[in-house]
Amino acid sequence: MLQGWGGKLSGRQSRAFRRLQGPVSDRLEVIPLRAEQSDSEVLYGNRFILKLFRRLEEGINPDLEIGAYLTDQVAFAHIPPVAGAIEYRADRSQPATMAVLRGFVANEGNAWQFTLDSLSGYFERVFADATVAPPETELPRLPLLTLSEGETPDAAKRWFGSYLESAELLGRRTAELHTALASETENPSFSPERFSRLYQRSLYQGLRNQAARSLQLLQRCLDLLPVETRASAEDLLGRRPEVEERLQAITRRGISAVRMRNHGNYHLGQVLYTGSDFIIIDFEGEPARPISERQIKMSPLRDVAGMLRSFDYACHSALDDQFANVVVPT
Repeated sequence: MLQGWGGKLSGRQSRAFRRLQGPVSDRLEVIPLRAEQSDSEVLYGNRFILKLFRRLEEGINPDLEIGAYLTDQVAFAHIPPVAGAIEYRADRSQPATMAVLRGFVANEGNAWQFTLDSLSGYFERVFADATVAPPETELPRLPLLTLSEGETPDAAKRWFGSYLESAELLGRRTAELHTALASETENPSFSPERFSRLYQRSLYQGLRNQAARSLQLLQRCLDLLPVETRASAEDLLGRRPEVEERLQAITRRGISAVRMRNHGNYHLGQVLYTGSDFIIIDFEGEPARPISERQIKMSPLRDVAGMLRSFDYACHSALDDQFANVVVPT
């Protein structure tokens, strides 16, 4: 512990630290890693990664809180285990998480790059031989749960190959994560809760305000949009009442599902690919939001929606890259 003029800095180990530490005599190479938007990371050999938060706030950071719970309470195998933390406590205030120490997990990069590589291979095959390109078919307009119960089309298996198995595995790991987070019955910070009418109303108001801000921004930027996009934007702006009607459905009947702690910022970039499996990382949530807001229990479908949106981004990103590399004859 280090005592300063306005507070003190302290470190603590988890129960997993000694298991991860290895021989004390080993000298670990210290390697600073590329800084992210809200944190910095330092690699210690092939044993530990220290994540330092540059945006500090009173209270336990969800990355430490959830990581420690999954490491110590439920022994969830598909995260880098938490080995310790550094906290700062100013006089007469709650401690703020400054850094989290985790065990290092060997990997081949994140699931975002793994997905882009797979999509690039797909688009290259399509562009290389148009005669064997998949036929143009209308996408099925069915709920996702209905589609998930059906068989994977043979064409998808043929064109995407083993990646479909990887995507299925990622879905299974996501479900296992949510099962682990929902398994607590005594700790009020993690025990699942029912959707109350008050919470449903609060959820509706939050979504309504967010939609209003987004539509106002779209209105202000309308003249800056490309011509081919402007018509769709104008159509959306003209359907404000329909957007409001859709959102009001949240308050019209009770919800029998539960809300729980979840990842909070789940996408392909928050998952490491080991070559045969997936490791889920970064439980910090949205760093720009207050910790108290990031600790609110929500539907796990929020994580699912975030991951589906990430897949959509990946498809467009890979396709844009493919077109950028097309050589136009002169």
